[in-house]
Amino acid sequence: MKSLYSLCYKNTLVLITFLFSGIYISAQSIQEYKQEALANNSELQALKTGHRIDEVVAKQKISWGNTEVSSGYFINNPGIVDGDVQAVVGISQPVPILGYLKKQKKIAQVQKEKNGHILEVFQKKFFLKLERLYYKLYEHKAKIRILKKQLDVVDQYMDTLQVDSTQNLQVTRLMLQVEKNEVQNAIELLKGSLLNEEANFNVMLGRDGFEALVIPDNLYLPEEEPTLLLEDITYHPEMMTFDLEEKLYEDRIQLDTHKKTVALSLGLDYFIIDENTNLTGNNSQDFIMPKATFSFPVFSGVSKTKREALLLTQEKNSFDKTTTQIKLENLLNSAVNNRITARISLNAYQEIIDELKKLSSVLENSSIKSKYDSERKITAYKIKKIEAITSYFQQTAVLNYLQ
Repeated sequence: MKSLYSLCYKNTLVLITFLFSGIYISAQSIQEYKQEALANNSELQALKTGHRIDEVVAKQKISWGNTEVSSGYFINNPGIVDGDVQAVVGISQPVPILGYLKKQKKIAQVQKEKNGHILEVFQKKFFLKLERLYYKLYEHKAKIRILKKQLDVVDQYMDTLQVDSTQNLQVTRLMLQVEKNEVQNAIELLKGSLLNEEANFNVMLGRDGFEALVIPDNLYLPEEEPTLLLEDITYHPEMMTFDLEEKLYEDRIQLDTHKKTVALSLGLDYFIIDENTNLTGNNSQDFIMPKATFSFPVFSGVSKTKREALLLTQEKNSFDKTTTQIKLENLLNSAVNNRITARISLNAYQEIIDELKKLSSVLENSSIKSKYDSERKITAYKIKKIEAITSYFQQTAVLNYLQ
């Protein structure tokens, strides 16, 4: 048997096979549904809006700090000028230390990039769920068609028994009736599941009510699949989120170090003088006094506590990153292996179906029970074939997510 897939890790690349197109109408339909969901789904729209809000908030955090305005009223004349000092009004502005604003801008940029990856991961998970549901709808519809054909076969054999009065096969007729009831029950159950999943699919598309869905009748696997170089799982958006979070922690620790140094504020005080009419000169006029204020943490332990919290959160982020990487690598291996299994199973089921069809032609003159047993087995393997096709495309959806 030809090798179906090759999976190897080399440097930062994983070579896997990827389905570019199974059936063109399928690819087109699922892409159209994705675009419709992207435009109409309220959850996706809310996340996009939240991402824009985060960008606005991040820009607001880049500032020089609050401008301080103060005022005071002198009860007694301090005697520093000729006349009574009535009041003083002051204004001061904190001056960012060297590199502070640059560090804030860097944090805002990294946060924006991180939020973009979070949005991308959410969309990829959403589309993965949408694709899986899409192929599940295909599976249910295909099974219903197969079972309806099986129901027609049962009816044909029952009609044959009624016409052929020489065959007094009451047991066979009873067996066929039981079989008919079972097939009808299976069809009804599938219809119920189909209706429920169609409703869920419409909700994901953001539709107001229930609308008909166009799902292809057949999906075909390509005979020879092209290969695609998929980057190592390390560069998946989920993993990139942790890397950017690591940068944020480092920048925040550096920013916190800046805050622990001496802070400088520059400002002016304006003194209002009640002029003494008996005096002359400039000492009885209002005046402005420049001022510089230095502040530094002496008794505050907030900065130390905050730094410890950042370091612990940074350590937790590292553990979470490792856990996520293992999860994604297992998901990749599982998807590739399950897709291999689905293709092998599909080929095996088709071979069995072909053999059973040959057997049916040989049993042309055999008893009705023997011929129907062969037909029933063909139906069973057709059902398994549909399940294998569904599994194949659902695993492809997982590989789409892992790109």
